[in-house]
Amino acid sequence: MAADPEVWILRHAEAEPSAGADGERRLAPAGEAAARALGERLAARGLRAARVLASPLARARRTAELVAAALAPPGGPPAPVVRCDLLRP
Repeated sequence: MAADPEVWILRHAEAEPSAGADGERRLAPAGEAAARALGERLAARGLRAARVLASPLARARRTAELVAAALAPPGGPPAPVVRCDLLRP
């Protein structure tokens, strides 16, 4: 029997203080490190992701990419990161 799906909701990591448009704000260096560390902590618990949804904001998408990469099985590809416009703030 298949396991019940789980949904995790993560907020984007620390972003740059400003950019031309809010949706274009990228992760700050500390945010990049924090997103990687979060993914590594989740992976250390044996968690994996089949798919990762992200809002269209640059900082949210990058956070999702970093977490998905950390959750990838050893030697395997990361879960696909899918843009979800319904998650736009």
